[in-house]
Amino acid sequence: MRTKISSTGVSVFPGSLAPGSFLIPHSLALDQANHTLYVADRENGRVQSFNSISGTFLDEIKLPAFGGIVYAVAYNHNIRELYIIYMG
Repeated sequence: MRTKISSTGVSVFPGSLAPGSFLIPHSLALDQANHTLYVADRENGRVQSFNSISGTFLDEIKLPAFGGIVYAVAYNHNIRELYIIYMG
């Protein structure tokens, strides 16, 4: 039996949608100027963002267009855009 622990130290079940929990974190992207780390949470079909200094959860991006799986994220510093590679 496996137990998942969220970033807050709380035990969560696999596939949980709790902020800060992951089911196969698959890719990272860093926006250095805004101190934001983006994480592709592959099997939960979303991207979560965190303050890259404190680790505090900021937000999630989860859209029906993702088709339930997000493979990768990338951040373009020149034009300040986040790219999300998804199944949909």
